[in-house]
Amino acid sequence: MKKLSYFIFALLLLSCSFSDKPFVLKKAEALVDSLPDAALKILEENKSAADGFPTRYRMDYLLLYAMAMNKSYVSMDTVGFMPQVIRYYEDHGSTGDLVKANYMMGCVFRDKGDSPMALRYFLNATRLSDVNNSDCDVNELAAIYGQIGYVFYNQRILTKAIEAWHKCQKYALLAGDTIRAIQSIEYCGYSYRGLNKLDSAISIAKRVYASYKRIGDNERAASSLGSLILYCLDTDSLDAAKKYMDDYIMHSGYFDKEGNLQPGHESFYYYLADYYERLDRLDSAEYFYRRLLCNATNYNSSENGSRGLMRIYSRKGEADSVMKYSNMFVDSNDSSSFHRSAAEVSKMQALYDYSENKALAIRESNRADRYQYLVIVLLLFLLFFSLGIYFFLTKLRKRKMRALQEINERYSDTLLKYYDAIAERDKLKSGIEKQKNSMEEEIMYLKNKLSSFSDETDWAKWDSEQSLLSHEVVMRIHKHASRGKMPSASELNSLIEVVKQSLPGFYEFLSNPKYAVSDNEMLVCIFTRLHFIPSEIATLLNLTKQRISNMRSGLNKKLFKTKGTKSFTANIYRL
Repeated sequence: MKKLSYFIFALLLLSCSFSDKPFVLKKAEALVDSLPDAALKILEENKSAADGFPTRYRMDYLLLYAMAMNKSYVSMDTVGFMPQVIRYYEDHGSTGDLVKANYMMGCVFRDKGDSPMALRYFLNATRLSDVNNSDCDVNELAAIYGQIGYVFYNQRILTKAIEAWHKCQKYALLAGDTIRAIQSIEYCGYSYRGLNKLDSAISIAKRVYASYKRIGDNERAASSLGSLILYCLDTDSLDAAKKYMDDYIMHSGYFDKEGNLQPGHESFYYYLADYYERLDRLDSAEYFYRRLLCNATNYNSSENGSRGLMRIYSRKGEADSVMKYSNMFVDSNDSSSFHRSAAEVSKMQALYDYSENKALAIRESNRADRYQYLVIVLLLFLLFFSLGIYFFLTKLRKRKMRALQEINERYSDTLLKYYDAIAERDKLKSGIEKQKNSMEEEIMYLKNKLSSFSDETDWAKWDSEQSLLSHEVVMRIHKHASRGKMPSASELNSLIEVVKQSLPGFYEFLSNPKYAVSDNEMLVCIFTRLHFIPSEIATLLNLTKQRISNMRSGLNKKLFKTKGTKSFTANIYRL
């Protein structure tokens, strides 16, 4: 029960440590898509409060503020907090947050007129979006591709603009946003017109008009008629032009109650004037050319208005008015040409900046590739170097093993001959004296030869223990040593049993707990007592010769209180 109360208390502390999302963020999030102006107002009214939000919600507030500005068509050219938001979401946010942050950063550069940087962040946003993930916001992805299309269109990269708007249409349809899907095709038509592919442009314009009509959006259908009206006028299809113009006047929503066009849409006055001029209704044409000139918001409208009036007065034969509007047309044309030139310079600069950024990215990519190749070369070098060291050490180890094996073979061979000679001598004890002396000489020779392999040889004890030293198990292990093989566990156990029975005092001494002799140390002592030389012991225990020497020195000190290894063999023989 006490543990349960502690657990509940911990849960309460944990729940208190996470602050809930502020109400102002919840409210703004609910409004940002449907009523962005209202969301922006709420966020602006709570600016000071947002400064005290935890970092997580502070970043959410800033991102939401940027989104509300963008959806409310408020210029974002002064926004400076988006880099901070991106850095935060790169470490802490979800992929969706990072997509939105890159999208908003692109919008900031779009409003600053920096097309290359805007493209960079828009494209970052598309790369981060995974359409196969159920959490992917395809509606937002459609909007991003729409922005990419605008940037390419404004930079006169029309083929790229068409590609982007086709992707915008694709994701808009996936999101169920029919309006955006139709708009993206409408903008493709403007790009085809810019590419001078008029057939494609007109075909798309008709399709767009029919699509808007089909969904009952008469206002957007009417406002899309500019290209069709201009086409009909250029081909003298005046009845069709009149039909489309009436639809535009009735349903576009660009006219007020007095019949005045909204600023920015005065080019429709030119369509009306051109229509009446083609019908030879010059007074009506003059009226609309004058309205175009009076309401002009750009140099193109001024140029078209003055040129139209120049033509009207030329047909009426009024030379003074022709001169007046000719001069006005020339001035407007010069201003328009200058403006277009300035715009082209700006576009070319942006394109240059884009090319430079692209070239810089390529250079950075090439540099990264060079570093990658260098790392690969270094890794290969280290690999081959390591393999070389491995093969060298393996070869050296094999060479040492062969040397030990040769010593062991010579010793084993000599030992066998010695035992054979002893046996033969015993047989000949009652035989011919001459033959006996000969065998004695051979035994002495072999004793001397065996002495070269060991630093201590007690021949009296050796001879007295002949049956033990020539035991089948002992001789088999000698043979293993000569062949570079290790004895099996059963063979070692058999050897220890033989020693227990033949040398009980020796084994009892080594087994005394006060010496704490390890298994390997026990075997070193047993092998030494049975006249195995250090090179044999090293082979049989799979240890280095130096390691055997160190163990002998340690045993000499532990068992006999004597330093070094020289007296170890003699001390062992005395047991």
